[in-house]
Amino acid sequence: SSASPNRCFSMAAVPLPEVERPVLPAGTETIDQALWTAYRIEVPITAWPVDAVEEDGVAHPSRYVRISAQRYNAVAQYALLADALREMLGLR
Repeated sequence: SSASPNRCFSMAAVPLPEVERPVLPAGTETIDQALWTAYRIEVPITAWPVDAVEEDGVAHPSRYVRISAQRYNAVAQYALLADALREMLGLR
């Protein structure tokens, strides 16, 4: 069954724009590692679909950030995540 627009879910996978080289702090190699090191934000960044192959025969996985909303989280924390991702992805 399809989700009703009146339902509220606590988890979401948000696609990230593709960038060739994210801007990461020294000593970090991945976006999720950089988010933790620089901002103490802990979220998984995953590629999906992992085995995606386009018509050209080349894999083109997309990256997603998975957020999980809880009662103890504040809107300001999600705003900080969005700002940090914009900075790392060069979207400022």
